[in-house]
Amino acid sequence: MRLKKNKILTKIATPLCVAIILVILLPGCMHDSLEECHGIRVSYRYFRDGAGNNLLGNYIRTTEVFIFDYDGKLLPDYPINGLPSELELPIGNYTIVVWGNRAASIPGGNMSKSGMLLKTKDGETEIKNAGDRLYYGYRSFSVGENGMTHINVDMVHAHAVMSLTIRWKSNPPENTGDFYLSLQEAPPASSFLPGTISKGLKWDVYSPGTDTYPQADLSSVSYFPKAIDNMTGPVYRQDTHINVDKNVKATFITFRYSNTSPLILSLYGGGRLLMKEIALERFFRESGINLENNTRQEFDLDVLIDGDKVEVSLAGENDWDEGGVVF
Repeated sequence: MRLKKNKILTKIATPLCVAIILVILLPGCMHDSLEECHGIRVSYRYFRDGAGNNLLGNYIRTTEVFIFDYDGKLLPDYPINGLPSELELPIGNYTIVVWGNRAASIPGGNMSKSGMLLKTKDGETEIKNAGDRLYYGYRSFSVGENGMTHINVDMVHAHAVMSLTIRWKSNPPENTGDFYLSLQEAPPASSFLPGTISKGLKWDVYSPGTDTYPQADLSSVSYFPKAIDNMTGPVYRQDTHINVDKNVKATFITFRYSNTSPLILSLYGGGRLLMKEIALERFFRESGINLENNTRQEFDLDVLIDGDKVEVSLAGENDWDEGGVVF
């Protein structure tokens, strides 16, 4: 009988020990007493067109999770790699920020929700080829005394893609083999705080007062990071060539644009400027495109060079003779 009792105790004790070990290993719970720790369950999602299947694994290769307390301070055990579905946290109000596919740097110093940025590397004056296809998630939540908190974090585009086709109305230049496109004054950084919020068809400008800290909220809300324009950044450069159709093609991938991002585009070849500098901010403004209320900043632009004039339009939208925005 004594042996059987020992076996029963062993069977009961083993899962309890495993549970305690799992709780201790979970990040965020810094208290000596496990009774002071409480749970949150997180579902991470990416719906490319706002609905349908969760395509997170199709587009996001790597992830980092940051947890901030109610005062906006980064918790000491974060960031962590991967997407933990459950976390232990003391009772309180928090914010979760998730970055996907990050290669951009996070400057040290101000490690608060309002002060942290993603930015291109310090001292980097030129970025060749494409940048990062970044994704971003943001949600505020609270951890209460009873039960598990459950929230959704909807990941969104934190990058802009600009594909360009440049052609000449007449007399295209010779292919000297050293053509390149330059994009200056694109945003060099992105904030950890949102700039805009989308819920259904409604867009709002983000302010901290919109954080409601729910304990259970499975609704779909998309937060888009704020583009930082007011700092010096590198020049994006794409080496290219004239193809058999006498066109030049290139694609730039940068941080998301704002409505005030200048986006200065130039084309060089043969050691000289082949197209006058144009500010694409004007194109987006005159075309009525609100960049800050834009789910996916993916633009396919046609650029026609006609002597000293440059004409920009959305690909497929206009015939060349009808034109778009003329610079």
